[in-house]
Amino acid sequence: MKDALGETRDMLRGTDESRQRRQDLIEKERIWTLANLLSISRLLLIPFIVLCLTANTPGYNRLALLLLLLAAFTDYLDGVAARRRNEISQLGKILDPVADKLFLGVLGLVLVLLRELPVWFVALFVVRDLLILTAAYLLFLNRDIVLTSNWMGKITTFVLLMTLVVYTISWQVAEMPLVYLGGGLVIVSGIIYARKFLRILRNLKRPATAPESREDTAG
Repeated sequence: MKDALGETRDMLRGTDESRQRRQDLIEKERIWTLANLLSISRLLLIPFIVLCLTANTPGYNRLALLLLLLAAFTDYLDGVAARRRNEISQLGKILDPVADKLFLGVLGLVLVLLRELPVWFVALFVVRDLLILTAAYLLFLNRDIVLTSNWMGKITTFVLLMTLVVYTISWQVAEMPLVYLGGGLVIVSGIIYARKFLRILRNLKRPATAPESREDTAG
């Protein structure tokens, strides 16, 4: 076990030239783009949604729902803005999924406390997201590889968001069906991610015959 962990660490370890290239890339990229601002705005909505949920009145619950839908719309808009305004960047590829995972994780924990969202469900996707973020961080830090969401990851994120919505408005008939659907998708997307991560590790074992890949996809 110790040998396997050491081998993985050695494969992930990048060269000084690789780290300098990554630093130069980040410094040259535009940070304050519309796409990145939309991703950041999703995080800024979190405290307002939490305050509305804590108030727990019909009016504040409706406001919380509107803010949740607004957050979902910013998730759609940042991708559109990045493509149409030619603002696709390494930072954006990192910031967008990080914003999604933080948004879902924080609100999921709040709904566990305020709306009886199952603890196991939130723990399932929070643990998956922590593993994804950790692996993505290590790959980018040491190998310049950026992990971006694939179609299964996007579907999973959408279902998780809809689960938060139905718990926000206490639509009981839809709560458990979405919980079980979302839980299944989290497991499937986690397996897809693990397979991709193992494929990357296998590729890193091979002698380099071409320039190092800078991007891969994850759920």
